[in-house]
Amino acid sequence: MTTKEEILNQSHYGLKIYSHILRLYYSDEIVMRLTGRDCGLCRNPFNANKETLHIFIEKENTLKTAMDKEFARHQDREKSIPPGDAFDFAELHYKQKGDLLQNSKHLISTIALFQASSHPETIKHYSNIPDYCALILTIYPN
Repeated sequence: MTTKEEILNQSHYGLKIYSHILRLYYSDEIVMRLTGRDCGLCRNPFNANKETLHIFIEKENTLKTAMDKEFARHQDREKSIPPGDAFDFAELHYKQKGDLLQNSKHLISTIALFQASSHPETIKHYSNIPDYCALILTIYPN
């Protein structure tokens, strides 16, 4: 099964998860602008579409080396949603709690599409997959 770390690696620290979800709400707009390690303020679909959602890349800093893990995080300037990471944001959108890696067909499908964009030979399998388990096997055959 795909790990959270693998998903973060494939989704630019989770930024592609944020981008995917925000584009569902604001399809005709540029939803994020990454400058360095910061996306600045974005519109928040969970706060009356106000530009209060701050998305940024944070370094774990446990090793204090270049090998420290990095991941995208968010916080709302008006505290309309709790601070968290891309998985927490996906839980808000998909209205699911618990281990999204095991339970969310939507999130797994999103990640699979990121994989498919890197491996075009897998795209043809995507539209014919009956459930997310088969999709993961197609994208991650090992």
